[in-house]
Amino acid sequence: MGGGLGATSLGFLKQIIKMFSKEDYNNRILSLTNKKLIRVYYLQLDYKDNQPYWNNFSQEFDYLDYGLVLEFENKTFFEIIWDSEFYQFGLSCKQIDNLLDSNNTKVWDVTFNDSWKDLNSLKITDVKVFWEKASEGNREFDYPQDLELIFENDKRIYLSASAYIKEEDKFVDYSDEVVVIFNREIAKKYKFCSFRNY
Repeated sequence: MGGGLGATSLGFLKQIIKMFSKEDYNNRILSLTNKKLIRVYYLQLDYKDNQPYWNNFSQEFDYLDYGLVLEFENKTFFEIIWDSEFYQFGLSCKQIDNLLDSNNTKVWDVTFNDSWKDLNSLKITDVKVFWEKASEGNREFDYPQDLELIFENDKRIYLSASAYIKEEDKFVDYSDEVVVIFNREIAKKYKFCSFRNY
């Protein structure tokens, strides 16, 4: 008997590799385009005090300790959270079946908050992924650090898996938080997305 992989095992392995490929990730991201945004939910660890904490640091950004969910027409949900899909940290984006509170996560509907209300019922026209490199030992990884969502009114949302250093008023990569920025100048100030080299 040979010790090689059978056809079924090999096919499964190829599916796993594709699932974690940049091509598959980019395709998932692009599937957000031409979808009309209906609602926005923030996901926060449940501290059992029923208090939101995403805007405690600054009025310039929302700072999430888990991520967010975008709801589109026909009850389609996409989750954007920090995750280790490619590396220990980075942004994961995937379609999910429904939106439920779990034992560890509190869901907040922020659709009509000042920062999001003008985007209600608008379509996403483009999504840009900003890949960064990380290394661990002799291995090097590409991972999705930032996302830019572009809406049909040319409004842009900037997302990053970054940690805020309040004393220095700056962000650093490799974080288990998700930052949401609604203004081009603020994204430029903190060097997110296409502004990383400014």
